[in-house]
Amino acid sequence: MAEYVHYGSQHFDRERFVPVKNGRNFLPKPAARTGLWASRVGDENGWETWCRHNQFKTERLEVSFRFTMPNADILTLKAPEDLLPLPKIYQWDYDLFMNESEMAEFDFLRGIVPQWCYLDYEALAEEYDAIELINSELFYNALYSWDCNCLLVLKAEKLTEIPLLN
Repeated sequence: MAEYVHYGSQHFDRERFVPVKNGRNFLPKPAARTGLWASRVGDENGWETWCRHNQFKTERLEVSFRFTMPNADILTLKAPEDLLPLPKIYQWDYDLFMNESEMAEFDFLRGIVPQWCYLDYEALAEEYDAIELINSELFYNALYSWDCNCLLVLKAEKLTEIPLLN
């Protein structure tokens, strides 16, 4: 069974968990402070590696908790094609590719980026307990801002924290 790590908290607090909601910004992520982000323990393309490589909030890596998700329904995304049948809040043009100059000219305040996939997280939470992204580098143009291999917990009922050994 896969073991995951969440950074920034010592323990999982069910009282503070907010089920995933669709985002209200232009990034293809769920609403801030909903769901729970984690990575597989030991994943060389996980959050810890990304933070250290980018010198991003590395002090938060010192505090963490580990957990498993036994009997959870986890949607595993291995390739961008896996996104095609999933529910979305905006139309997604899978075949569109914008080069750097086209992206620079795109007016982000006027709308969404058609090459980014805006999943309907609330609809996905009706069927799944979590979404796991592997091969994150393949998703750069589709799930922009999903920076590394990760797990997004949509609902916390199946999350089981692993107690710390002293």
